[in-house]
Amino acid sequence: MAILDYIPGLEVTVEVDGRTATEYDNPNDDEEPSFKHADFHLADQDRPLPHVIKYIEAKPGAPFGFQIKGKEDLQFHDRVILFKDFVDGQQAEKRVSPDRNRRGEWSLLLNRLVKHTSTTHWTSSLFRFGNLDVGDAGDTCHTDLKKQIEEATHWGVLMLKCYHGAAEQPVSNPSRLDDLPPPKETSVSEKALKGRALDCITTFDNPTTEPWYQRMIIPYTDRKKRRPFAIFEFRYRTHEGLIKEGVIPRTATPTAADRVREMSDDEVRRLAQELLAERERAKTPAVKEEIKRGVKREIDLTDEGSTANFEERYKSRRRDDGHVEIDLTDD
Repeated sequence: MAILDYIPGLEVTVEVDGRTATEYDNPNDDEEPSFKHADFHLADQDRPLPHVIKYIEAKPGAPFGFQIKGKEDLQFHDRVILFKDFVDGQQAEKRVSPDRNRRGEWSLLLNRLVKHTSTTHWTSSLFRFGNLDVGDAGDTCHTDLKKQIEEATHWGVLMLKCYHGAAEQPVSNPSRLDDLPPPKETSVSEKALKGRALDCITTFDNPTTEPWYQRMIIPYTDRKKRRPFAIFEFRYRTHEGLIKEGVIPRTATPTAADRVREMSDDEVRRLAQELLAERERAKTPAVKEEIKRGVKREIDLTDEGSTANFEERYKSRRRDDGHVEIDLTDD
């Protein structure tokens, strides 16, 4: 889980397909920070930068979301904490923690894009990973490539920003209306990715419209600059992308555990059923063959005429020691 040592009690993870995603450390610890201390609302400017970076594995087609947990030892600077999540640079939703006076642990799940599309309704769409086709830049004109580079700058990043907030204030109508984001490009030039092994992208799935209800507005404690006090950043790649960027090592050959890890729950159940059926089929022919062989080799030599039939069917020869050797191979 992504945590900051100097903000105890606040934990942030990413759930992919209903499971907590495994987190990997940033292999480029010496990279230039994208934020400065002045970008944060901090009481102590000498403390480490409150920005944590983790890598996670994305699975095209799987839903995902931010899971936020507050522990009892979480210290509030003001009344509440305001959370804003960003998906590939697109702000998706705002959520508020319980009031600091509330006792016990709490959790929030941010897994949808919320937009106020009218004065009477708002629209929400679930987060989902999708496929991204990466091709050669030869078929892309200069203008399109420049546009792709600008858009792709934010791809591959899930970010959660945390703000100190004052007491909630009710608001009956949205102050402004939102436009739904345009559909993303599902194909991009490799040159636009600038060396990143990005082969998947985020999408917003299954949009629903719900009536507008009274919402609450949260005044920022840092009202002038509205700076966050912490940022949790998750960079997503597919399993192969994590290998290419040196986040995880490449195994010599995929193990059974690796193959199962790539499967969905339905695929795992189907594989288990197939293996069980195959095991049952393997048992049945062995029993039949054993019975068949027993009948084939059982000969009644007491019946009249059986001796002649036996001699006609099987070859025999007398050995030097006087014993008779019989060939039962039916050749």
